[in-house]
Amino acid sequence: LKDESELQSEERIQMAIDHDYQAHLHWRPEDAEVLMARGQAPLVFNEGRMSVEWMCGMQKRMRMDYNILPREESDQPAAEAKTKVFKYVSDVNLAPWHTSFAYRQAVISGLGWLEEGINTDPGAEQIFTGSEDWRNVFRDSRNRHFDINEDSRYLFRKKRVDLDYAQAILPKAKEYLRGQGM
Repeated sequence: LKDESELQSEERIQMAIDHDYQAHLHWRPEDAEVLMARGQAPLVFNEGRMSVEWMCGMQKRMRMDYNILPREESDQPAAEAKTKVFKYVSDVNLAPWHTSFAYRQAVISGLGWLEEGINTDPGAEQIFTGSEDWRNVFRDSRNRHFDINEDSRYLFRKKRVDLDYAQAILPKAKEYLRGQGM
């Protein structure tokens, strides 16, 4: 993870700047203070934000539900059942919301993450759909394909955990965790 964070540092800095610009944070604090000391307001006319909002709005307007079509007339009942299953999985997982979240991140910074898989929690839906902030994912930067499964060696996902929860999960590491200041 340390190797990848160093390799991707410049890229990630630029992505963070792009997200700051989207949030109207165009001025560095020290530059804004200089302007305010001179009696000038650090104004921002964020023309780029309107384009991002338009693109994300169009993505939301163009959402469509799945419609599985049969290959033959006899496949009609199975196709209808599959369409209902896809709609159910999409609804219970808020899939359109996750898709829009990942799309917005991709429009702003060039990278958005969606995930789909099997949930091992017996109290939750078996199939899940989700999204992850690009800040929490480190991919193999040496991968030459868009599909990370093609020749990617690893994909790291960073998560923060409360200290008391981490100590409950790892009771033998309580002292180590307390010393790390997590």
